[in-house]
Amino acid sequence: MDCDLKIKYYLKASLGADRIANCVAAYTIYKKDCLVIDFGTATAYNTVSKQGVFQGGLITCGIQGLHDILPAHLKLLNKKTKGGNQNTLALTTSQSVKSGLYYSVIGVIEKIKSDMQKNLNKKLYIIATGGGANFIPNLKRILNDIDVNLTLKGLAIIYQRKIKGRNK
Repeated sequence: MDCDLKIKYYLKASLGADRIANCVAAYTIYKKDCLVIDFGTATAYNTVSKQGVFQGGLITCGIQGLHDILPAHLKLLNKKTKGGNQNTLALTTSQSVKSGLYYSVIGVIEKIKSDMQKNLNKKLYIIATGGGANFIPNLKRILNDIDVNLTLKGLAIIYQRKIKGRNK
């Protein structure tokens, strides 16, 4: 598929359309070296250069998956609760679970962001997307932008380019 993105990926056919759409949108909208973090069923981290080159990425367990790993009797976390105090010295089981999940997600984001920037030898503009981004309190403090519709925007951009290509 011609999506105006140069893709550095060994098995291009195995690269998900959502990952491509996210990178097309990031490249087109932000015009910067970007790391797109898509909080869906899984959490996908993908990089795209300001020149429009998909540079790779990785996929980790999604927020729901992390939550589901906990035994049923520990599922005291209300997934839809936004905000709240994230404390490494929680004093209730409920707060311990909530804080543990929060720090699990934030810690992984920070480490992956740091390593990707080091590997690429450049600062990345960090964008979160996907429905799960709404469930992470204070996410904006470690990212540059949150756009839960980035995938849809990428699909619309690709579609528009296809239509223009047909009309030539």
